[in-house]
Amino acid sequence: MARVSYPQSNFTTGEISPRLHGRVDIPQYGNAAKALFNCYPVIHGGSKRRGGMRFCKAAKYAAKRTRKIPFVFSRDAAYMLEFGDLYVRIFKAGGVDLGVELVTPYTEAMLPDLDYVKGESTMFISHPSVPIQRLRRFGDTTWDLSDAPFLVTPFAEQGHALASNATLSLATVGAGRTLTAASGVFLPSDVGRALVSGAGLATVTGYTSATVLTVTIVIAFASTALASGAWTLDVSPQALLKPSAKDPVASSIDLHAGLSRAANLTLSAKTGAITITASAAVFAPADSGKVLYADSGEVTLTYSTPTTCTGTTTSDFISTTYALGGYGITDSAWRAEDVGKFVTLNGGLLKITSFVSASNVKATILTAMSSTVAAPALSWTLESSVWSAANGYPRTVTLHEQRLIAAGSTKLPLTIWGSRTGEYLDFTKGTNDDDSFSFTLASDDVDPIAYVSSLRTLIVNTYGGEFSLQGGIEKPITPTNVRIRPESALGCKGVRPVLVGKESVFVQRSGRKVRTLSYDYAKDGYVSPDIAVLAEHLTLGGITELAYQQEPDFILWGVRADGVLLSCTFNRDPVVGVTAWAPHYTEGAVESVACIPSADGDRDELWLTVRRSVNGSIVRYNEIMNDTFEPLLPGPVDPDAFPPISAPVVYGYTVDSGLDFDNAAGQTVFNVPHLIGKTVDIVADGAVQPQQVVSNTGTVTLTRKSYRTLIGLHFDSYQTLLSPEFNGGAGTAQGNSMRCGEISVRFLDSMCAEVYDGDGEKIGDLSFKQFGNNILDQVPMPFSGIKRIEALGWERGRSEITITQKLPLPQHVLAVVRKVTINEG
Repeated sequence: MARVSYPQSNFTTGEISPRLHGRVDIPQYGNAAKALFNCYPVIHGGSKRRGGMRFCKAAKYAAKRTRKIPFVFSRDAAYMLEFGDLYVRIFKAGGVDLGVELVTPYTEAMLPDLDYVKGESTMFISHPSVPIQRLRRFGDTTWDLSDAPFLVTPFAEQGHALASNATLSLATVGAGRTLTAASGVFLPSDVGRALVSGAGLATVTGYTSATVLTVTIVIAFASTALASGAWTLDVSPQALLKPSAKDPVASSIDLHAGLSRAANLTLSAKTGAITITASAAVFAPADSGKVLYADSGEVTLTYSTPTTCTGTTTSDFISTTYALGGYGITDSAWRAEDVGKFVTLNGGLLKITSFVSASNVKATILTAMSSTVAAPALSWTLESSVWSAANGYPRTVTLHEQRLIAAGSTKLPLTIWGSRTGEYLDFTKGTNDDDSFSFTLASDDVDPIAYVSSLRTLIVNTYGGEFSLQGGIEKPITPTNVRIRPESALGCKGVRPVLVGKESVFVQRSGRKVRTLSYDYAKDGYVSPDIAVLAEHLTLGGITELAYQQEPDFILWGVRADGVLLSCTFNRDPVVGVTAWAPHYTEGAVESVACIPSADGDRDELWLTVRRSVNGSIVRYNEIMNDTFEPLLPGPVDPDAFPPISAPVVYGYTVDSGLDFDNAAGQTVFNVPHLIGKTVDIVADGAVQPQQVVSNTGTVTLTRKSYRTLIGLHFDSYQTLLSPEFNGGAGTAQGNSMRCGEISVRFLDSMCAEVYDGDGEKIGDLSFKQFGNNILDQVPMPFSGIKRIEALGWERGRSEITITQKLPLPQHVLAVVRKVTINEG
C-alpha cells in the first residue's frame, strides 16, 4: 500500500479533453484540470476566478445582434465601436457613452463579415457588398463615416455590360448572325469587340443600327435570349482616340473619338488648306463639321463629293497617306456610363469626368501623356474599377509596408491589391517601386481569400490554405518584385484572425481548430500548430470570434457559436510558456468580444455583447469584464503618512451584468432597472448580503446603509482536478483503489471555498474566518496561504476533487497537494 504527497503546482495546461483523461503518460497531464468553470490559468500557474461583467448600456436594438470593433487612437484615447443594424455607436474606454451614433451601410446580417484596419486617426472598414468605408475621429464626440475617397481604385479593361435584353438570330457557331437589342445601346465603335455570355463567344463584324449588330459566333451560346446584365461587349471601343493636350497633371482635357471609313485616304498636303481624297465613296454631306484625326494632325472637314472633302488643318499631319485604321473621323465611341472610368493613352492615365457627346468626353490627367498623337484602336484602353456593385468589393484589408492592402472581391476572389507606398487612397498602376500593385494567387482550387494580415511578410488566409507574399530577401513588395509562397493547406474559417506577438492566430476552416501561423527559421517557412488540440471538446460547435487581451494575463478570448465564452491563456515566453483553455458561462450568451486599453493604460478591457433574458424579454447588453473592483469606499488620504495610501482591498467584479454604487453618506435603495425580476448577488462594503429579486420598479433595498455596493447576476466558479498519477511498487496508480486522506490548497487573495469529491458529494468548507483584535465591523480581508481539509474516502480507479467558489467573492488557487494512499492489491 503506497502513500504519497501528490502536488499539482500549476494549471498551465488548462482544461483538457476527455479524450486525454487516460493519457497519464504525457507531461501536460500533471498540470491539467478535468474541468475549469469560470476560472482560468494565469501565466504564473494558478487558477483564478474570472472577473465579473460590468453593465455599460443596452444595445440599440434588443432583438438584433451587434459586433464589437476596437478603435485605439492613442495611448490616452481608446474607443469601442458598437456596430449594429445600419448604425455604429461609440464608447470610450471605461464604458463612457459618448452619445455619438453614425449611420452605416451595414445590416445586421453583414456584421460577421466586416474586416477593418486602423492607421493613425483613420480606420478602413471592408465588406464584400459595400465600398470600403473610412471612419475618422476628429475628437471624442466628432466622427465621420463615409466611402473612402479613393483618388484611383484598381481598374481593368472589363468592357460594357449593357442594360438591355438582346436576342441572337441563332445561337450556333457561324457567321452572319444578328444580335438585336431591346433598346438602342449599340455604337459603331462596337465593331471588332467580343460578345460574351456564359460560355458563348462571338465577334462583332458589323453595325446596322443602335439596336442591331452582325456577329460571328465562335463558341455556341446556351440560348438565343440574352438577359440584361448577362452579356458583355468585351475589350475597349474600337475607335481612334485623340487627346486635346498631354499635360499637366490634374488638368482637364477633351478626348475625341473617331472611326475609319472603308477606304484609304490621301491628303494634298500636310498643312494648310488641303483636299482629302478617299479611295472609295465614303463621304457624305453630314461629314461637314466633323474632324479628321491622324497621328498629330487635325482638320475640320467640308463635304465636296462622296470621295473628297476639303479643310484647313489646325495641327499638321506627319504623312499624306493613311490606310484604313490609321485615321479616324468624328464618330460615336463614348457612353454616358463611361464617366468615372479610366483611360490609358500614350503612356498616361486619365479619368473621365463628364460626358459631352458620344464622340467627346472630358477627362482629368492623372499621369501625364508622352504626346497628343491620335491613338488607333487597340493602342489605348478604357478601363473601369474592379471594385463595383457588379463585381463586389474587397472583403479584407490590412496595412503592410506603408501600403493599404485589400483583397478578395466577389468576382476576383484570389486577387490582392496594394496602394501606392504611403498613399492609402491611390491605387494607380505602374512599374515604379512605389506604384500600386495587384497579384492573383495561383491555387489548385478557387478558394476565396478570407483575410490578409501583416507579419514579417504579408499573410493571406484563404478558405483552402495560407500564403505568404514578400518582395525577396530584405526587400519590400513592388509591382515587379513579389514572391508568393503557399505555407499550408489548412484553410481559414470566416473569423477574423488576431495578432499575438509575431504570430497570427486563426480559426481553421471547420471552426473547431485554433491555429497559429508563425515563421520558423529552421524550416524557412511558416508553421501552423493547433493550440486547441488538448482542449478540442471546448470548441464543439465552432468559434465565431476572437480577441486578444494582452494585459494583465495574456488571454486569447473566443466566442463559441452557442454563446459560451472561451479563454486561452497564451504566452510563448520560453520561461513561462503557457497554452491553457477554459470555458466561461454567464446567465445568457456572449455574442461578440473585443479588447481596448483601459483609460489609464495599465490593462486591457474585454468588452462583450451579451444576450440575456430579463423580465420575460430578450435583451442585449454592452458589458466589460472587470477584476479590479475594490469593495471599500476610499477614505481621506493623510499626506503625512508613510506610505500615504495603504494597499487597497481588491475583490474584483464578482457578479455579471453588475452595477456598483458609491455614496459617502450611505444608501439603502439601489436602482438596477436592467435586471428587473432577476435574482441578484449583493456585496455591501465587502460583505456578502442575502440574494434578492430586483423589484418590478428596478430597485433593490438593503436593511442597512452601504457606502460601496456591488449588485449583479450570480455565477459560480470551480476547478476539478484529475486523478493523480505516480508510480508505486507495482507500476501506475491508475485502476487501483485510491484514498485522499488530506488536501492542502494554497490560495492567493481568496475568500471562501468548498471542496467536493469525484461524485459531487461535498467534503466540507475551507474556513477563511479570521480572529484577533480590531477585526469586528471590518471588511473581510482576502486570504493568502494554505488551507487543509481531511478525511476523504476510498474510490476505485480515481481520486478527483473539485474546489468551488459559490459566493460573489474572489478565489485564486495556486497549488494543491493531495496525500494519496493507493491499494495496489
